[in-house]
Amino acid sequence: MMMAGVALRLEHMPWIDSRPPGVDCLEIIAEPFYKHESQRQVRRLAETYPLIVRGLELSLGTPGPLDQGRLDDFARVVQAADPLWVSEHIGFRRTDEADLGCVCPLPPTPETIEIMADHVRVLGERCAKPVILETITTDLRITGRLSESDFLNRLCEAADCGLLLDVTSLFVNSRNHRFDPRSWLRDIDPRRIVQLHVGGFSYVDNRWEDAHREAIQEDLWDLVGETLAHAPVKAVILEWEENFPPVGDLERDLQRLKTVTPSAVPVSDPPGPSIHRGGVMAGSHADSGGRAASPEACSIAVPGSPRRKKGDGGSPVCPADDVGLFILDDGGIFFSESRQELHSFNTAATFIWCGLEEAHSPGEIARSFADAFGVANSEAQRIVADLIHYWQGLGFVSGFEHPSPPEIDFTTALGRLLKNSTLREAFARSPGETARLLPVGETDRDTFVALDPDGLELQARLIRTRKRAFRNAPAQPGNAATTSFADRLRTRDWSSFPIERHYRLLTSNFCLRFQSAAQEKQVHPVLAHLETEAPETIDVTLDIIEEKQGHLLIDGGVPIAHCSTLDQVAPSVKASLQKISVDRHSYFLKIHAGVVSNGNSCLLLPAAPGSGKTVLTGALACSGFDYLSDEIALLDEETLAVRPMPLAMAVKPGALEPLGRYYPQVRDLPTHLREDEQVVRYLNPPPPSHGTASDTDQPVRWIIFPRYAPDGDTVMTPIGRIEAFRRLMQELMVLPSDLDKNRVAGLVRWMRTVACFELTVSSLTEAIGLIQAQCLDGPAAPKGG
Repeated sequence: MMMAGVALRLEHMPWIDSRPPGVDCLEIIAEPFYKHESQRQVRRLAETYPLIVRGLELSLGTPGPLDQGRLDDFARVVQAADPLWVSEHIGFRRTDEADLGCVCPLPPTPETIEIMADHVRVLGERCAKPVILETITTDLRITGRLSESDFLNRLCEAADCGLLLDVTSLFVNSRNHRFDPRSWLRDIDPRRIVQLHVGGFSYVDNRWEDAHREAIQEDLWDLVGETLAHAPVKAVILEWEENFPPVGDLERDLQRLKTVTPSAVPVSDPPGPSIHRGGVMAGSHADSGGRAASPEACSIAVPGSPRRKKGDGGSPVCPADDVGLFILDDGGIFFSESRQELHSFNTAATFIWCGLEEAHSPGEIARSFADAFGVANSEAQRIVADLIHYWQGLGFVSGFEHPSPPEIDFTTALGRLLKNSTLREAFARSPGETARLLPVGETDRDTFVALDPDGLELQARLIRTRKRAFRNAPAQPGNAATTSFADRLRTRDWSSFPIERHYRLLTSNFCLRFQSAAQEKQVHPVLAHLETEAPETIDVTLDIIEEKQGHLLIDGGVPIAHCSTLDQVAPSVKASLQKISVDRHSYFLKIHAGVVSNGNSCLLLPAAPGSGKTVLTGALACSGFDYLSDEIALLDEETLAVRPMPLAMAVKPGALEPLGRYYPQVRDLPTHLREDEQVVRYLNPPPPSHGTASDTDQPVRWIIFPRYAPDGDTVMTPIGRIEAFRRLMQELMVLPSDLDKNRVAGLVRWMRTVACFELTVSSLTEAIGLIQAQCLDGPAAPKGG
């Protein structure tokens, strides 16, 4: 029997928690659950629904080994979900030079089939689950030695896997590229179609899009029906990304899926993808390190002013107008404004780029490089030529022709075209000459030369749009639970909220209205240190109401969170206050870090969740430092100072023993259940030792990167600012607005004023002592152990 389900999004959770009728299964995206603590939520969902796990970032079409780290993360989610099957896209997202930010199409060739099939086998072996491959929407239609249908049939046969047919993608592609979707469908082996996706399409700027923000149109329902008549599909998943409809509409669509199939001659069940077991291919295709002059990419962007101006003389190699290098210690921070990209350059790369800015020829740079780095002239020439050629492929320079460039594969060549507008212009003038200059491998050259320049521009625009979507956008006012509650809330008797309290966080005044004393008893102790008198102006009013299915948190008449049990209310309120206050606050960067202050300056402790950051931050707050935050550092737009955000510390069971030495009361605090299924206690910070005010920004003087190593020594070691910058960008959570060279220059100047360290922690007491010696005027003995 065919299952009908939804692609799970956060906006669906209040509805899903109510156990709605008609939902036979759920599809979850793996990447949001890569954190270990989030996998508890996956296991909870799996107790109620059959799950399907979908990947977005494995990049199965990229030549070379799969990224081992991503594969391991994906497999852990699969283990928690125990899904019916797993899926990934027929395309590539990364090359060995860049992450494009979205899945891009592959050429329909035997070579592509070999790469994809090998990666499907590795994925199946690692996850011990069947694998199905998803068709994609693309503005760039690539022709090759096989037709698309022949390619898909051969790929599924070679990989022994199923097909996830995105019906909306098929419809949109057929409109944009002018082919008959029904004829296309008839050419696909029906035994391989295991699952369907369907979501409403849009028509924007003379192009059809599968944006999944509209109701499913009748044309799509017809195509779904014909697909179900053609193939014994096992599951159909409804997709919504924006403008989430009322739950009644979703439930009607699910019910319609049960009846949409027209009468058809039965087709035998598909053989289904095999489960492969065995060894796992190691290595990380995304790692392009190891070359003497290779730049190391970061995940953000920065501005300033170049160290030297470009000369007037005769070098044919010209840096692009929108790029610049900003010297930091013995390396540099490289910024591309049009792409909003930052890269950290090592010493060798910085040396070569500065030579280009001074208008030296590659030969002159190579001779100077040989002298400066003590390498043979021939080796220096190779390093300089390879790196300049690499930069030219990415669009950072122009005017260079490598004497003997190494061949590149199709995905790398296409990635360069999609990232490099100058290269696309050259391609539009002469595809063959562009293929020669790159140079594209012989087996891929015909396919590369046949690419459509207009399609390339459209695909490049999609990549730019996806990248700029990395913003801290406020939550959308609508979700799957909205309409059914909004009308009731407008007519509610607000006197049924007898308890009202006020709190201030960052620059926002909150009014919380509780429907019961039990709710207040759960929430207020977690926020008590933020309580204020009733302010003249209330910025945000949040109402906590009781429903048959639990408790709802309401913001302006709109449900923003649902809690099945009372012990989930406080975590939900705390998370909502954090998000709303951050959304309403103006800042430059949002960093995942603990923050403490010595009264004059502050210390950042950037680290990933689960690294012991809260324990270290909490212990420091009891050892002569003022507590500013255990999770988020908001850097001011102008000064890059940090505004205190002193929410209660979330203490997990593993942190009870070490923090109990500093805060004996923590063991007696009530437990709460977070959305990720983590059981936590909320520990309010102690009063500030130095009187740091919650509305006073603190300049950053130190950045210390903690790393827990129970079997090692506790030691704090200085690290270079280039390395510190790279690590800091790894903990960047949000870049609210585009960067320009002035803002990057300010960030680089700021980095020059900060002392940077790595702290290896095995003994918390010793770690506190090392930080005290570095960051306090005089050592202060910890109050705990």
